[in-house]
Amino acid sequence: MRRGPAPKHLNGRDDAGWLKKNKRVEAIKTARRATAPGFPREGRFETPAELANYFNEDKIQCLLCGKLYKTLGAHLLRIHGVTGDEYHEKYGIPFTYGLCSGELSQRIGERVSTMLANPKARARLLKNAALGRETMGSRKGKPRRMVPVTTVKSLENIKDAQPRKVVYLEVPCESCGELVQRDSVYVQMGKPARCKKCAAKVNRANRNADPERAAKLRQVQKERNDRARDKRNADPKRRAAFLEKRRQKERVNPERKEAA
Repeated sequence: MRRGPAPKHLNGRDDAGWLKKNKRVEAIKTARRATAPGFPREGRFETPAELANYFNEDKIQCLLCGKLYKTLGAHLLRIHGVTGDEYHEKYGIPFTYGLCSGELSQRIGERVSTMLANPKARARLLKNAALGRETMGSRKGKPRRMVPVTTVKSLENIKDAQPRKVVYLEVPCESCGELVQRDSVYVQMGKPARCKKCAAKVNRANRNADPERAAKLRQVQKERNDRARDKRNADPKRRAAFLEKRRQKERVNPERKEAA
């Protein structure tokens, strides 16, 4: 289907068929860019209920022109010249929401679940996801963008959250048999219970088993000690308190002074 000015090979002749097609194309383009009464919509989504109603239909409505589509990605860019991120920002839609209808989103979720059951397809999906994270350089290092709906939902979650009551159980250490207090949640999960001495031995053995990891941990600890020392030396009060605390430890344990 030709578009634009008449082709050169017509040499100025009136091609009725070509003109008819070109007019039809222009009419289609004009109809696509037409907006329904009351659009574009002004304002942003303020509550999760408004957002749920917007995404709960078989088709999703473009808030710029009022038309219904299964997905808005290509329509926004081709017709309105707006990217998906700009549309999210304009109407306060969380950036974790895809611009597609609820029915299409459910079908995509079912398809992904089916693919994850296949080991080869799962490996391919994870590889593509890792590649996508590496190529998202434009968002890397930037703060998370919050929209009103996300803020309202976060405040509701904080308000409704109840502090968990920790219940400790006395269980034997798996290495030496000494009774130690352990969170009941970890006991139910089957995590091993160890006393402080046995846990230190296991951690030391794990570090020594991997020389690279042990060297990296030593380097991190050295940098942490250097930062603490510099901060301590910059504040005379803090340094005096540190020296006094060390003297008290030396008085309690003289061997520590000899080792130093």
